[in-house]
Amino acid sequence: MKIQTQKTHSLLMRQSMMTLALVAALSATANAGAELAGHDGMASTEPSQEMTAGRDPNEYSGGLTLNSGPYLLDGVASPELADQKHFWGLRLDRLEYQDFRHGDDPINYEGEVFYGGDYNKVVLQSEGDIVDGELDESSSNLLWRHAISTFWDVQGGVRYDTLDSNDRFWVTAGFKGLAPYWFEVDAMLAVGKNGQVAVDVEAEYEVLLTQRLIAQPSIALRTYGKDDTEWDISRLTPEMATGLRVRYEFSRKFAPYLGVEWQTDFGKDSSKTPEETLWVAGVRIWF
Repeated sequence: MKIQTQKTHSLLMRQSMMTLALVAALSATANAGAELAGHDGMASTEPSQEMTAGRDPNEYSGGLTLNSGPYLLDGVASPELADQKHFWGLRLDRLEYQDFRHGDDPINYEGEVFYGGDYNKVVLQSEGDIVDGELDESSSNLLWRHAISTFWDVQGGVRYDTLDSNDRFWVTAGFKGLAPYWFEVDAMLAVGKNGQVAVDVEAEYEVLLTQRLIAQPSIALRTYGKDDTEWDISRLTPEMATGLRVRYEFSRKFAPYLGVEWQTDFGKDSSKTPEETLWVAGVRIWF
């Protein structure tokens, strides 16, 4: 019994010595790391006020930048982030046949071509009607678009309208983006010849009936600041178009649709039809 007790005490002493040796080794390693962190050329454990105040990534790189440093290879292109790349695209939101109850049945188109990055783009927008193979009415915008927040862009440039044999240039500016509750909003103000002013506002909303079947109600308003008999315009009497289009997305790049649209022109003469109801069938394409 006495021999067994002595063996137990001996085992406990060995375990205690091993534990003390391990604690001493960990303490020495921690002290050595703290001394190395204080040497010149190494980052401090506490960020400086300048580092916390800004969002410049070069503040954390020890003086190295994307295009400089001892590890930069000559003749090899530097890596680029996604928001530094430029890209182009073509988006045709509407290419549709419109069935009017009165008058001609035009082909309507609306789309844009753009080139640029995430923050700045050059955009060419165009919309119009083609009747009997000829361009009857159109409106085109050449814009510079700049992102000011996650969901909103400002844009400005020039606009060119045609109607029959008449044409007109405008200077235009506005904004577009995604409003709360997922409403897509596009608003533009244009100033033309003789101080004529035009305001265009459009809003759309998408309702996912399924993952591929999508209903899109929309409303568009246009009003002018002055009367213009040449263009059949009455001031402060808006033109309004409300519609509902239901599309099936085989992919995000190709989606045929059917719909109905109501067009109202409060400034038309009583001799002309102020309201029209039309059925539409078309396709939406992205490249």
